[in-house]
Amino acid sequence: MKKILTGALCGAALLLGTASPASAVPEPPYPGQSANPSLGVQANGRPLSSLSASDEVLNVVMSGSSYIPLKTDNDLAFTVRLKDPGKVTSLSAAVRGPDETTWRAASLGAPAPEVAGEITLGPDDAPGDWTLRVTVNGTKESTYAFAVDPKVALGEISVSPDPVALKRDGRTEVTVTAEATHTDRVRGELRSADGRGKVTLDGLTRQADGTWRGTAALTAKTAGGRWQARITAYRGPDGVTDDAAFTVKGGTPAVKVSLTLDAKPEPVRAGKRLTLTGKLLKGAKPYAKTKVALYFKKRGAKRYTLVTQVKTDAKGRYTASAVARADGTWMAKAAGKSAVDTVDVR
Repeated sequence: MKKILTGALCGAALLLGTASPASAVPEPPYPGQSANPSLGVQANGRPLSSLSASDEVLNVVMSGSSYIPLKTDNDLAFTVRLKDPGKVTSLSAAVRGPDETTWRAASLGAPAPEVAGEITLGPDDAPGDWTLRVTVNGTKESTYAFAVDPKVALGEISVSPDPVALKRDGRTEVTVTAEATHTDRVRGELRSADGRGKVTLDGLTRQADGTWRGTAALTAKTAGGRWQARITAYRGPDGVTDDAAFTVKGGTPAVKVSLTLDAKPEPVRAGKRLTLTGKLLKGAKPYAKTKVALYFKKRGAKRYTLVTQVKTDAKGRYTASAVARADGTWMAKAAGKSAVDTVDVR
């Protein structure tokens, strides 16, 4: 089994009020982990009880998805519903994570029948049982419990069949299964070792056993050799990625693409023209009528700048010219390949 990778589950609307006793909330196997890890701690819309309540607060409604993010902060919105806003002169909120002894302020608007607030959860926060405290008029407190899921986790990825024996006629189906928890969506694709072959996995959905499964169809023209199934599990905007290698047999052998670049004359006088030539090959054959982009990076600079674009001829050759103005490096890019040549300008 692969090493477990963790990163950033699905949206939930939580009502935090006084209607249900604390015992109505089932205990998970451990803080922040539900009995079914891929469903999250709280079910959509399930009422959660208050720990303590004041007469001024009717309830608190929390919306969104309570989880620890991978990178981007998770801003969790909530609404405080007041019984009589006219009697409220001050209103504040704070939250506290599991095992924390100090409270940290939460954003909360001015007194009104419904007051919007926001809790920010960051990558360094701990999952588990959290507490929200609402203070009215400086002394009257109401506290509410809510659960926060761990970061998304991606476990073992398997490909079936492996190796994949391509059919001469028709399509060959490949199934990919991934262990992913605390995720609201999973995406994946099959990629050849040279990066030029890509097939999207269709129907990646959660199965009854908790795994995620999708399929892809390969044709007889698919390149043979080593491939990878790349899976990304998301929670919010961020995701965690891993891959599993497999072999494709009976397809078209992968063809190596090569690219060359030669800048002449060298050295060259400043202001004189420089000729850039090269050849693009697919295996031993010319890669004709293909665009080649030529970039230049001045010595000491950090980035290349696009100078011109040309196309290869029937023999895979290309030619371009440019004025030599400074020492630096030229780079040609085509068909996913690149080549460089450094020029001395005097």
